Amino acid sequence: MVAFIIGYFIFKNRVKGVYFSIISQALTWAAYSIFIALSSYTNGNVGITEIKTIFGSIKGNLHRNEMFKLYYLALILMTLIFALSRFLVSRKFGKLLIAIRDGENRTYFSGYKVSAYKNFIYVLSAVLAGIAGAVFVNFNGSITPSQMTISYSSTMVIWVAVGGRGTIIGAVIGAFLINLCEYNLSSGSMVEIWQYIIGAVFCVTIIFFKSGIVGIVSEQLPALFRRLKTKGKDKAKEAA
Repeated sequence: MVAFIIGYFIFKNRVKGVYFSIISQALTWAAYSIFIALSSYTNGNVGITEIKTIFGSIKGNLHRNEMFKLYYLALILMTLIFALSRFLVSRKFGKLLIAIRDGENRTYFSGYKVSAYKNFIYVLSAVLAGIAGAVFVNFNGSITPSQMTISYSSTMVIWVAVGGRGTIIGAVIGAFLINLCEYNLSSGSMVEIWQYIIGAVFCVTIIFFKSGIVGIVSEQLPALFRRLKTKGKDKAKEAA
């Protein structure tokens, strides 16, 4: 409901680009401030801790089965959301979103109510983020203001960039890989520089691999193999 109200006024007034980004980050900071201000309910900077999962405790070897149940629940939810996203993208709705992205004014003058489409996908993204947050809290067992900062928004951009922009599977791949790297690097010998490593991976991807991992597998590697194959044929001809 909050996303619908905010999105309605933003897209009705055709706010986009840098201004939309600024508003989004301002809302994030507002949520962060509200969380701290309501310290009698949220414990302020400490946050809400000792949250029980829907399956009970998942800590320790005695509760490994509960941990696996929660894991499979998260996996099922991710699969359903992935299927829903693919369904929407593969239909006319998905083509309209691409049209709005590439030429919003042209789409608007073609007779489509652009603000309604943008608000719908904005609300849908908020719902999916809410589901992800609920699952995350079950795994983490707590929620603190530090998890409501702008850095998490930046992290999601890195997931998409590394995995592959313009694809749904790319975001999934990027999220898995970046979180795996973050978990291993932040708890090992590179604990002081792991953020620099993640940042370097992001920069290299943006500069040299604009389509991310999906682009490397689907475009760049096949192109490389074709060039090598062509060179091999040319050498064979010269030898003949």
